[in-house]
Amino acid sequence: MKQLFIGAHISIAGGLALALDRAQKLGCTALQIFTHSNRQWAFKKPDTQTIKHFLDTKKITGISAVAVHTSYLLHVGSTNDALALKSQQGLLDEFDVCSDLEIAYVILHPGNGHHETEEKTAQRIAYALDQVYSSLMLLNKKFIPYLVLETTAGQGNDFGKIFEHLAAIRDHMKFKKHVRFCIDTAHIFAAGYDIHDYEKVMHQCDKILGLSNIAVIHCNDSKKELGSHVDRHEHIGKGFIGLEPFRKIINDPRLAHAYKILETPVEDGYGFKENLEVLLSLKQ
Repeated sequence: MKQLFIGAHISIAGGLALALDRAQKLGCTALQIFTHSNRQWAFKKPDTQTIKHFLDTKKITGISAVAVHTSYLLHVGSTNDALALKSQQGLLDEFDVCSDLEIAYVILHPGNGHHETEEKTAQRIAYALDQVYSSLMLLNKKFIPYLVLETTAGQGNDFGKIFEHLAAIRDHMKFKKHVRFCIDTAHIFAAGYDIHDYEKVMHQCDKILGLSNIAVIHCNDSKKELGSHVDRHEHIGKGFIGLEPFRKIINDPRLAHAYKILETPVEDGYGFKENLEVLLSLKQ
């Protein structure tokens, strides 16, 4: 039986390696982190000792399935040149750090469409991402992370609310072999994919993105109804998605390779531990 890669977004407060210790105590076999504050541009690269401590702790805990979520400030395909360049540098810094930490997956929200055509937006984002990868290759890193494009709920002009958006970005990229995908259950539900009809949604996903290319699944229930285009996460089984779609995800052999990561609320003493127990109880 293949290992179940399951965990949560864990705090790095006090040091990067402490996130691994916290994940182990929760019983995680995978985790997601921010490498720095997700609401600030400031980025301090970890020193050699911090990097070594993180790599050593990965070996000690046995948790090698680590993903990084990029800052919410990044908008690599922005029509504002200054913001686009600043975002591209921020993503390059993220790749640089993840290369040193040997973290395979760097998760990115695609950005905003700016009222342009879908084709134009996909081309703009793809070009920006190719620029970042071109710069990364010049650093001669031994370890090259994958870019993981995440689905969105479709709020406003967010790009990525349909699988075709993510596929279009990849298809326009020169470095497309380095691209994987993240499916957020709350996001796709809010975007209009009725995951209660599980096989229909998985068939669409497989046809457009390829299930083998799904690197991460953000396991989040939804506070809002199907097609709301509102991104509000809920505890597993307590929202409009309910338990059954998560049971199917956890037991789907086609998705065994994907990290299942909780981004559920942490409130009133009910948090990742309880949600993790619910997910694990669905394993057959």
